[in-house]
Amino acid sequence: MSLWTKLKKINRWDFLGAFGLESPSNTFRWTVYSIVCLTILSEWVVVGFVLLDKNVPSERTMTTITNSSFVPMAFYCLYHVIVSGKRVDLIVDAIFALGTANASLWYHMCSGSKPPMEYCTSEDGSKDPDVFNMVMWWDFAASYMMFIQAAWIIADLREVVLKIPIYATSMILCYEGMRERSERTKSLGSEHIKWALGFACTAVVLRCAYVFGCFLHLQRNSPLRAARDFLSCVNPLAFCLGGICFAGGMLCNFVWTDQSAPSLDSGYTTPHGFWHIGMGSASGFVAWLAVKFSENWQTKVRDLRARLHPKSPASKPPVEEDCEMVEIEPFDINV
Repeated sequence: MSLWTKLKKINRWDFLGAFGLESPSNTFRWTVYSIVCLTILSEWVVVGFVLLDKNVPSERTMTTITNSSFVPMAFYCLYHVIVSGKRVDLIVDAIFALGTANASLWYHMCSGSKPPMEYCTSEDGSKDPDVFNMVMWWDFAASYMMFIQAAWIIADLREVVLKIPIYATSMILCYEGMRERSERTKSLGSEHIKWALGFACTAVVLRCAYVFGCFLHLQRNSPLRAARDFLSCVNPLAFCLGGICFAGGMLCNFVWTDQSAPSLDSGYTTPHGFWHIGMGSASGFVAWLAVKFSENWQTKVRDLRARLHPKSPASKPPVEEDCEMVEIEPFDINV
């Protein structure tokens, strides 16, 4: 295998093929997946015991434990990475989902006059402002990155040379934007975050135009049939559930949360906890929506092409009639 071929396989997340390794069995994949999931869950079990040991008020526990709502998204992504092997690139999204959960977790573990974790305090027992500011910046940055990641996962840029730098740059921009104290409390106040979110949303628009243009070409420039095919690729259940969770989370945080209440007042902690639940659940449903949309539109295009151009020498279409936008290789590992 040439070096160029190996690099192409690595760029497509086909590390097994690049290094000539055999595909693992289903039993091995499920075993690894189970171990990884149990390891992730064990962190939250430990957190629960720490909160109980420190006699943390139930209101603080509410805003801390509810950050685990992002774990199901990580499980979903890891399933496609480890078990099905069809979307190995989702390992990046799983890592960022866990990062969002942990960023908010460690911020809330540092909150309050007596933080339950010693790493938040200085030698005299008071809150360490440098540590607190750092975890606060990461929490706020992860909150914005959550929206940006939802856009990037729909945009479906899978290649290693694109996905890793894009996600890393977006996170850095969010973090740098949160370090601006004068802008931190303003919604989208930082130019860094505006740029990151703007690029992600533009990528979503381009992906939708990309897919719609493909259907338009295969449907002989019929906008209505192209729109019908496009909408048929959207998973309605994932779309509705994601929308409900997103709307509920936003209402909890920006409408129903009493921002002037003390940090341990139920007027703040209860709706803020449901903000975590709503946004964590919405992120999981968006991941489901994005994965199914990608699978559906590619399957639909293959069906249309097969219907328009049956496989026979006499009916072979000219090159310019082919839809070149579906040259996306599968990521599944052959068993």
